[in-house]
Amino acid sequence: MPTLPSQDRVTVAVLVGSHRQFYRDVLCGVASYAARHGHWTIGTEPTLFLGAGIGSAVRHLPRRCDGVISFIEDDAEFAAFQQRGIPVVNLSSLYGRPDLPAVLPDAAAMAAAAFDHFRERGLRSFAFCGLYPGSSVRQIPFENTVKAHGFECHTFTVNERQKTDWQTGRDRPRLEAWLEQLPKPTGILAHNDIRGRQLIDIAMDLGIAIPGELSILGVDNEVPHCELCTPTLSSVDIDAARIGYEAAATLERCMAGGRGAAAPIHVPPRGIVARGSTDTTVTADPIVSLAMDFIRKHAVEGIDTHDVVEAVEASRSVLAKRFLQILGYSPHEAIVRQRLEAARGLLAGTRLTVGTIAAQCGFRHGEYLTAVFRRRFGITPREYRDQVARQQSAPGIEAR
Repeated sequence: MPTLPSQDRVTVAVLVGSHRQFYRDVLCGVASYAARHGHWTIGTEPTLFLGAGIGSAVRHLPRRCDGVISFIEDDAEFAAFQQRGIPVVNLSSLYGRPDLPAVLPDAAAMAAAAFDHFRERGLRSFAFCGLYPGSSVRQIPFENTVKAHGFECHTFTVNERQKTDWQTGRDRPRLEAWLEQLPKPTGILAHNDIRGRQLIDIAMDLGIAIPGELSILGVDNEVPHCELCTPTLSSVDIDAARIGYEAAATLERCMAGGRGAAAPIHVPPRGIVARGSTDTTVTADPIVSLAMDFIRKHAVEGIDTHDVVEAVEASRSVLAKRFLQILGYSPHEAIVRQRLEAARGLLAGTRLTVGTIAAQCGFRHGEYLTAVFRRRFGITPREYRDQVARQQSAPGIEAR
């Protein structure tokens, strides 16, 4: 694409830092959008420390700035951008107002994905571990999801006075006491992967089996944190690259004189990246445990409920009843969920046709996969693949 004259280009400041995987993936999503439009110059501040105080982002604006994507912290910071007449798109779930366009992770969808992940492993006890006071944006949706299904959610909260304890280690005694008193087995959703890794390390020091007694799930899928602990940490991939892409598209509309969406745009997670910390089926019901293990291994081979019944040597009615009691859905639904996850992986990672992917994942044909995929995720397999491709299309940049 030819370079546009400088007078036709716009300069956009993306003030999110780069020290975390989430921020880097947001930058990749913005870069992907800019590469498709060809008239953006992007300014960043890689050393920016978010939360450094009022106006911290404003101080890092380039000399010329036509639009900003950042984490707006409060009224004073928003007013500083307004005074300069600069359109802004906010990425913070902790601050919002009707006249401030925002693109955010879908916390409700994240909570539902985490809960389903735990339930598929037979867990009936759940907990949330916060990192700082702002963890409430993830804690509350998870609590609501757990309680809506008739379970109790144990929580570890952090107040304003304790907000830096996770950095200094002062919260370790409280975390140790909390982990020890949790019922076993319990599935814990940690605020992010940093907290998840801390929980694994503390639990192992205490002699608490992971994932046998506690299954731990992080958020953000920051690979170094997830892969460097033992066992490795499962995590929710919140699709930060898509957040960056949608934020850039929203800012483009605002800079052209339009308005952002009246309500925040919520981007659903890409899915769960399962690793060692949740790699178990811990239900006390041996039939359900055996059935889920069989389904995980063979779902893509075209099995049906009859095959599961034969594998666990139980009647169809008994199996269905116990699945409903323990997991809240049928063996057939468990098979479909496993197949859909396999299909999403192939759609994102290969150029196989939808028909070929359907065959490899146990669906009868491509049309059936498309119908089930749309019903589950709200988009078709091709639309999902296009989303992934857009996020990964910035030249020279690996989006995820």
